[in-house]
Amino acid sequence: MKVLVCGTNAAVAEIAEAAVYDAGALPIGPVGNALAALGLADQERPHLAIVDLSSVDGGTDLWLAEKLAERGIELVCLTEDALPARLALRYPDIVAETAGRHTLAERIAILRQERRRSRASQRPIDDLRTAV
Repeated sequence: MKVLVCGTNAAVAEIAEAAVYDAGALPIGPVGNALAALGLADQERPHLAIVDLSSVDGGTDLWLAEKLAERGIELVCLTEDALPARLALRYPDIVAETAGRHTLAERIAILRQERRRSRASQRPIDDLRTAV
């Protein structure tokens, strides 16, 4: 599972990157510029993006989160407050977390498991027989 890490705060980006590794996923980034993050997302096609809502490009963090969500990328938004209403209402599946390494790693692991289950449930019956 590829995870794009977005944010300019080096300490938070380091925690997020470590959490991605802890969850057994592959970090992409960190990227502190919103346009660079979108370019990398288009190139790498991550399954998940972690966006620090307090640090990307001085205010373009909500814009970046919306653009990533529009591309179908699952989001974990790092915030000390509640998720901004404009994001929460438009994208109810976005997860808001604090920047704790273990909490974030647990959330990524859960999303990985859900993704695996979803893929397994979509496999044709013939594929399931050969997998057993």
